[in-house]
Amino acid sequence: LGRLEKAFESYSESLEIRRQILKQVGETPESLRDISVSLNNVGKCLIALGRLEKAFESYSESLEIRRQILKRVGETPESLRDLSVSLDKVGNCLIALGNLTEAKKYFEDGWAIAHDLFGLFPEQLEYKTLADHFQDSLQTLAAESDQSQS
Repeated sequence: LGRLEKAFESYSESLEIRRQILKQVGETPESLRDISVSLNNVGKCLIALGRLEKAFESYSESLEIRRQILKRVGETPESLRDLSVSLDKVGNCLIALGNLTEAKKYFEDGWAIAHDLFGLFPEQLEYKTLADHFQDSLQTLAAESDQSQS
């Protein structure tokens, strides 16, 4: 509906509720994932509002939580996919902030994860789509880098 401030308020409230739940139930993989999803929603609104630095902070916190989850539960397809999604969000935010070199690292890490997932689970087209997405992002980034050097 184009009511970005209201959406931001709602997502922020949801994030605070998730943080309260985390305090009550402890750092379970589920409660941590819920917080990371809420952080991504907040980050999406912040991007739309043009608050790129704050969005980067939100996406970075989500990424760190997804890394914690990976350490706890191991390299499950779900934890790896979630990690790659967070890498993509941080990478795209870095592009918006003008840091193409740093964004490339995140996209390369995300591509490696998605590529490995597709190799392990070729019947899951979602993983091929994810790997293709990272490949496209890397190609676009390379083209932008070439243009800026010209």
